[in-house]
Amino acid sequence: MLPTCFSVIGVPLRLLASDFDHINKTFDELGPVPRLCIDYDEDELRAYRQDLTKALRNLTIDDLQKAITGGKGSTWMLFPVNSA
Repeated sequence: MLPTCFSVIGVPLRLLASDFDHINKTFDELGPVPRLCIDYDEDELRAYRQDLTKALRNLTIDDLQKAITGGKGSTWMLFPVNSA
């Protein structure tokens, strides 16, 4: 099968049908984050999911209230950034 070609900000992308399956699955699970949908491989996505799960497990009601009200002093980060 020939790759599908389209442009994003003037850069042509050559994607196979299997690439679109991966992009759609990632989009449905984690949202419209191009870096996650296109750039991350399965190992990077696995690490991102683990970091996200850890952050969400540590999230408290107080953190949510501060996020909604704009309160200062919240120490959680909903979308962890891989420092590596």
